[in-house]
Amino acid sequence: MKKSISILLLCTFSVLSIFAQRNYAQELIDLLQQGKCFEARDLCAQYADNLPLSDKTFDLVYKSHMALFFDRHDSVAIYLEDLTTNHELELGPAVGLYYGKLLQVYDDTQQFEKGVKLCDKIITYFQRNPFDLASDLVKNEIHQMENAKSSFKKRNVNELRRRVERIRNKNAIIKLKDSDYIRFDAVYNNIPVQTWFDTGVSTYLMTTKKVAEEIGVRIVDNTQDNLKIVNGVPVKALVGIIDSIDLKSIKLYNIPVMIHDEYAPYLSDTLDRDIKLGIETALNNRQIIIGLPAMKMIGKIEFDWKNRTVCFPESTGEIVTNSSSNIFMIENNLYQRLKVNGLNYVGYVDTGDDDFVNMTFSFYEKNKSHIEIDSVAEKKSMNHYRATGAFLNVPYEIVKNPKVYFNGENVNSNTCNVLISNGTLSHLNIFDGTIGVNFFKNSGLKVVFDFDNMEIKNRN
Repeated sequence: MKKSISILLLCTFSVLSIFAQRNYAQELIDLLQQGKCFEARDLCAQYADNLPLSDKTFDLVYKSHMALFFDRHDSVAIYLEDLTTNHELELGPAVGLYYGKLLQVYDDTQQFEKGVKLCDKIITYFQRNPFDLASDLVKNEIHQMENAKSSFKKRNVNELRRRVERIRNKNAIIKLKDSDYIRFDAVYNNIPVQTWFDTGVSTYLMTTKKVAEEIGVRIVDNTQDNLKIVNGVPVKALVGIIDSIDLKSIKLYNIPVMIHDEYAPYLSDTLDRDIKLGIETALNNRQIIIGLPAMKMIGKIEFDWKNRTVCFPESTGEIVTNSSSNIFMIENNLYQRLKVNGLNYVGYVDTGDDDFVNMTFSFYEKNKSHIEIDSVAEKKSMNHYRATGAFLNVPYEIVKNPKVYFNGENVNSNTCNVLISNGTLSHLNIFDGTIGVNFFKNSGLKVVFDFDNMEIKNRN
């Protein structure tokens, strides 16, 4: 479960301003800061001769950002440790940004002893105050670091480490349920429960109190007024641990779960009957939602749409280079690049959404010479149901004769519309739009989510 560490709010400084006079270098730094992973990778490849890649500080900044995008925790820790230890003067006040990134890596990977040592190092940095930061800021950050250090010490003693176990099982195939989404049964603490595979959930697992009680979840934070952020909205939730999750060929242990009273508490008797039924079907209270962090632990997930199965192949050990990765992450949010009508399209991957491809109006306006609206297509009302509320009659348009390409292959969009809509995810950056579950169901007979190599692959 990602914990927010509000430290070192120094990112308002221009990172590596020493390179500002070099146009390509500053452009690359801007792209990295904006989270534009693929654009940064493309610029670096195309204009390598115009970039100061031989400069060690610049090189480490680029590599650390790309390692974060592609979830290479071991590599990013090495780069960030080097940056914060040996390049403080070159980074200037922006060194605080990289201290913060390194501390978050230690938090996410449960490396609490390293976290404690880093807190001491950061406290010493602020006490030295080499860049004459405001005294109130210094005092506040030292206080934050003391709290973070105390938390790391307690968690190092009390928090069981998350782990994965591979099991050789000839019957490792799991049957997918007949659903608009990706659902199947998994076994939690030896009890089977319907499971929803949702990349749009940025916590390990989510469930309801009723299911948590049935499977014996251990509550680790039972503060009744404990607020967690879901879809950008604060909601009351408990935090627990599921001892084991059995997926036949793989087992997960000591996995955090966010527990709600119910998934859709906003339902009322006055709500339209069909709308209410749709919400209750999608947000079934008797299920567990597997979110993106748990999927990353699993590593590789293969969906066979023809035979309606899911399995979890063992990694071959072959690690692809970042140049071939077609997905990236920002704070447990997943993004993918497609080609739409010949345009580069970077979308937020949300398998909890039943859309195909849904581009924003701003993307359309910027590229309207390449995108035609179908003015005669029949348009039904579009509703979105989320754990934090229902969004009814969302404004949208339909793209006429779209050409969508994924991994160089045309994706059949004859049965699914490419939409233009601003959607309902205002709490996060979706870049050019979203990519929903129906895209993957139409992109090949088999689709593999490979989080080891940060690739989504389609097979026919």
